[in-house]
Amino acid sequence: MKIAKPIKLIVIIFIIVAIILIGVSVVLKIDLLSEIRSTINTFIKPASAPVADNTKPLEVTVKEGAHETLQPRISLTVTTNQDVEVLNPDKFKLTFVKDIEGTKYYALEILNIGTGTATVPVTFKSKSGEQLTQSVNVLRSPFSIPLGLKDIVDWENSVYTVDGDNLVVPVNKGHKLVSDYEPTDLVRLFDDKNLLVQTDKLMLRSEAAEALSLMVKKLMDETGKPLTIASAYRSYNNQFQQYVSWVKTYGQEDADKVSARPGF
Repeated sequence: MKIAKPIKLIVIIFIIVAIILIGVSVVLKIDLLSEIRSTINTFIKPASAPVADNTKPLEVTVKEGAHETLQPRISLTVTTNQDVEVLNPDKFKLTFVKDIEGTKYYALEILNIGTGTATVPVTFKSKSGEQLTQSVNVLRSPFSIPLGLKDIVDWENSVYTVDGDNLVVPVNKGHKLVSDYEPTDLVRLFDDKNLLVQTDKLMLRSEAAEALSLMVKKLMDETGKPLTIASAYRSYNNQFQQYVSWVKTYGQEDADKVSARPGF
């Protein structure tokens, strides 16, 4: 059986290369074939999967200062760099809300708050077992609600909104703000010469205040009639007081028709 010329040529070249490799190995006193095999394995070895970076220490941020409440509970925004849970679920409730570019946003509820000032230690635990304790200063002022009610509860099946400064996030019967939320851009309506106000304490978000000012000025230009601003931004605790006053007067069912529950 005759071997085709191309195959014969390949066999000859292979034999020559093998002889050269053996000769080099003898002269240099190294196992050249093993070295070549090791080099090839290095190149074809599959890349190892990236290892998760669990070396970053746990970070937890709670807004500083005294958190005031008129209720036996309060809700706060908490941000972390890892997924966490809270110890002592009888005293605290932690609800995950959203992840924004790696920052985890939670709503922390502190329960069973007594009247007066207290420093409450809250311990957070990451999935790796790392723990971090943050102290929260709470001030509960005495405030009476209608007989028969222990607290003004949230609407059923509602969820938290933690980025209230975003003008287009929903805040309604299905979406609630944490009770320590306060806008960062409040302005006094009294300082706007286009506006007549009942009290110099009335405030609005800056963008809403600008729109109101333009609307009132146009109304005055077209009708010549002034408009007086009687109500504006209310804090959570102020709205709590307003809502309770309606409940005391008309009962909760009718109060819900004319007034918003605090945070909603």
